[in-house]
Amino acid sequence: MSPVYSGTVSSPDPGAVKLCEALHLLPDQRLAECCGGAGGSAARRTLADQCTRVLSLALRGGKVTLDAGRTAACLEAQSAALQGCGWVGPAQTPLPAACQGLAVGTLERGARCRSALECRDGLRCRGLGPTEAGVCDAPGAPGTACDLAADPLAVYLLQDAPEHAECSGVCVRRTCVSAVATGEACTFATQCGAAAHCAGGRCVPGRFAREGEACIVGACEQGAICRDGRCLRRKLEGQSCREDSECLGGCRPGGPGDAGTCGARCP
Repeated sequence: MSPVYSGTVSSPDPGAVKLCEALHLLPDQRLAECCGGAGGSAARRTLADQCTRVLSLALRGGKVTLDAGRTAACLEAQSAALQGCGWVGPAQTPLPAACQGLAVGTLERGARCRSALECRDGLRCRGLGPTEAGVCDAPGAPGTACDLAADPLAVYLLQDAPEHAECSGVCVRRTCVSAVATGEACTFATQCGAAAHCAGGRCVPGRFAREGEACIVGACEQGAICRDGRCLRRKLEGQSCREDSECLGGCRPGGPGDAGTCGARCP
């Protein structure tokens, strides 16, 4: 059986080429500049090519459009995030928040879909599988199966897609369950639904905890880490550190008994 996005594209969409290369090739190229090497690994090139092919097919069929303003903001933010070398470290550099919500779906409820991104906001692609198209539908009620297959377009575009949630509540162990209400007890970050998070053992408003706010692991906004129950901004190049997780890049060790320094730490 063929994958849901099958076939080749003789003339890739120029916008797809530019975006997919920024998402998949630019980090590799900048890493090579910082650490030495040719850059543009074969694996990254394959990801960029597949991203371009799949996105071009979705665009050509009119199933999605690219938001021009968001795309421009994403390209600018991605370039800015990779300036210098202070971001280089053991962990993968997170995609800028401006790179979410790039694809705008055009399909209404009941239409056949190959990705949730092809559906209008508020709809998921029910029944989607590696070789099976799905149907645009409302988020699943409690008891509905979820997280059964990867969404190819969302994977290649690195999209979280909260506007296309599989469940009306949250997905836990491949089953939709009701989200814990604001103010009620919680134990892990995603129990509280898309518009809240778990902090201090209770669901509180906001998808992520902000810098300085109470948190549990996995609940902090991008660029922050939960340390001693509070979200702390990752440290920049030159600031003192004890471990890599504190830094935007890596923690370069100091002398015996001394703190290290945040900065580039090549693999």
